[in-house]
Amino acid sequence: MSRRLLAALLTFVTSILSACQISFYCETGGEIQWMAAGSLAADPAGIHLLMSGLPTFTVAFVTYCGVAWLVTPWFYDIVDSFLGGLSDAFKQVRHRPSVKRGNYQSIPDDSEVESVLSDSEFLEKTPAVSIRRAMVKLMAVVMATLTCVVLQIVRPTTPPYDHMSGSLPFVFLQSLVVSPSNAEFCLPHPSRPVDFPFSEVFSNISLEPAHENFPGWMPQSEECLKKEHDKHHRHRPHHHHHQFYDPKCDPMKITNLDQDFLAPLKDALNSQRPSIKHVVLLTLESTRKDMFPFRKDSQIYKNIASSYDNIEDIASLDSRISRLTPVSEILTGESSGFEVSQKEEKREPSWKSRFNNTFGGINVHDVMTGSDFTFKSLLGSHCGVEPLPVDFTEETKGRIYQPCIPQILDTFNKQQEDASNAKVQRTHASPESDYLSSPWESVLMQSITDQFDSQDMLDDHMGFRHVVTKETLLDPTSKYFPPKEPESNYFGFPEPEILPYLRDLFTDAERDNRRLFLSHVTSTTHHPFNTPESWKEREDYLAKQKWRPEDPLNGYLNTIKYQDEWIGTIFNLLEEVGILDQTLVVIVGDHGMAFDATDGSSSTYQNGHISNFRVPLLFLHPSIPRVQLSAKTTSLAIVPTILDLLIHTASLNTRNIETARYLIHQYQGQSLVRKFVPSKDGGRQLWYFGMINPGGSMMVVSSAATEYRLLLPLCSSSSFMFTDTGADPGEKDPIVEWTLENMVKTVRDMKGEEAAEWTMQAEKLGRWWFWEQRERWNYHKAARSTDRSAEDSQGGQIKKEHWWDT
Repeated sequence: MSRRLLAALLTFVTSILSACQISFYCETGGEIQWMAAGSLAADPAGIHLLMSGLPTFTVAFVTYCGVAWLVTPWFYDIVDSFLGGLSDAFKQVRHRPSVKRGNYQSIPDDSEVESVLSDSEFLEKTPAVSIRRAMVKLMAVVMATLTCVVLQIVRPTTPPYDHMSGSLPFVFLQSLVVSPSNAEFCLPHPSRPVDFPFSEVFSNISLEPAHENFPGWMPQSEECLKKEHDKHHRHRPHHHHHQFYDPKCDPMKITNLDQDFLAPLKDALNSQRPSIKHVVLLTLESTRKDMFPFRKDSQIYKNIASSYDNIEDIASLDSRISRLTPVSEILTGESSGFEVSQKEEKREPSWKSRFNNTFGGINVHDVMTGSDFTFKSLLGSHCGVEPLPVDFTEETKGRIYQPCIPQILDTFNKQQEDASNAKVQRTHASPESDYLSSPWESVLMQSITDQFDSQDMLDDHMGFRHVVTKETLLDPTSKYFPPKEPESNYFGFPEPEILPYLRDLFTDAERDNRRLFLSHVTSTTHHPFNTPESWKEREDYLAKQKWRPEDPLNGYLNTIKYQDEWIGTIFNLLEEVGILDQTLVVIVGDHGMAFDATDGSSSTYQNGHISNFRVPLLFLHPSIPRVQLSAKTTSLAIVPTILDLLIHTASLNTRNIETARYLIHQYQGQSLVRKFVPSKDGGRQLWYFGMINPGGSMMVVSSAATEYRLLLPLCSSSSFMFTDTGADPGEKDPIVEWTLENMVKTVRDMKGEEAAEWTMQAEKLGRWWFWEQRERWNYHKAARSTDRSAEDSQGGQIKKEHWWDT
């Protein structure tokens, strides 16, 4: 009975895992990494991803059960016959008759003669043939067993062969007890000191002495080397040490604050002095650069057009898709390339006319996010820091090593209070300059929950005290309760639900003469790509396929259109309240969304494809000249750029400007209103490290000086991947190897010695950066959530009010 229960349990588990694997593939185009199965199961995004494939899972599981119900009797008979034959063969060989010297038997009596004669007759007719067959069967079984044992011993144990030879449920069970191949990245501390590879990366570098507010750059000075030495002796249990980021000791730091302002901006900032009273930071969920705006010359357009068979259908597609992102076209100053869009009705004489080829702000091209996990990306845009290379938002358990924008503004407020009796004026003061003595208020607004993966704690760590979220919308005491729309995805409501709260925020700030920093995160563009039922502008952009569900890309395109309209609504509101001319609007994507990866995957989870990292970045103001800036940068540049603009538009009082001039040098990113510096003499490059969702399994290394990218496996069994985005912008032909040695050799053969040297440098720097970030955040726990304690493995979950809600 117990054996039957065990067999039933094993069969049930295997069928469940197999159905999960099929549904995951159908939903994302990827394969479940069972080494990360625990993280997937603990990650609500991962669970929702699987739940969104519930129909596929159900079909697969029911199919398994149905087929099993039909074929089980046959299989049972076949297996029973096979095993019965082996058993009989074993018995025949074991009990075969033999004649031996000295073997005597009693003579049977008459009653036994018939039986003896019958057995003797059978033995005379069959033993030779049946025993021979039995021996053949047993030899075949022995040979098959020996072959399997030999193959198991001699097969390669390096990836991908160990992965290819795995099968359910063994790989799942193995994932519960076995560490990935790169086990060193799974540990809380490095097994040996990891020093910066100065000799491998730099040659004949020049130190930069400190002057004025610039702290200098001298990573090999005695002071900095002592800090590095002390760091290696702090890895003891219960030893707590908070390391502060020191820009002069950061070997990766390259400043451009000694460079001139960009030519179009120089005269405007010196003469016109645009007024910046408020700052709005819009974070666009899952928004790729080629969706802001959507362009006809993009690869994704070609992919969409390829779903149609004739010219007439493509012409109809162009007519529909040309209206996808009109607001993005206006804000970026980029043309979508569709002739149809030029025949649309003329722009209304509103804020849209203020953003043109002459004015509107800075549109930055070739921007990469710091992580394709949203909250890790927010840390870069709001705080100018790089994230932790561990699963989920563990940054809430460390200390953000730079002040975030709300904390900077709190410092300005404190200085205002201390100097409340002093009259602070600025040179060339305008009539609007009275706001210089006004207090700042930092507000975060979103229509989704902040209970996912401890976002509420992250918001608090970043300095937000005024927060409007899904929980606010559902609060019966809220001013605009109840919400007018149903929830649109598993995180919350569509964005317009917070519109009345936004209007009140802006009007109250103007009435009370307060300055605002508003952070707003969109959500409709998140998987599962749903738009509200009340929105009647949904289109079919991809050709429909018979007997197939809607392509996720079609849903994504509709959410992009919906988001574009929402951004227009925000600018309408700024104009309505009368603060458009005094508001700097920063727009950035938190990460992209892969739909054109070579493996067909459409997810950020465990996916380092370039389209998950290319994002839009704009600094918008109707009085700032239009600049199309090509700079391979990241969201680390946002905080320094905002500070630089506040300083040089004289939008701060004298004391605040002094503080801002000091703070701006402390950040790792460059200011994008100045000439961009991708590299310096001696082999110095601006290196970027991008974390791949959920954070502890893979990372991407790139640099501003080259078009190369290296996907580096961390605590996972993934492969190395090298791409040259200059020659292959869509990463259609990546170089994939399972060891660094093979990767360097292949890159050398295909791309040359320079690319091979870069690959080795990227791996060394990625390894150093991985552990350096642990020190900066003072975080020394396992990289993967499944390797942490129960208390520390709760990342990636939505908090519940009661235990019975779990």
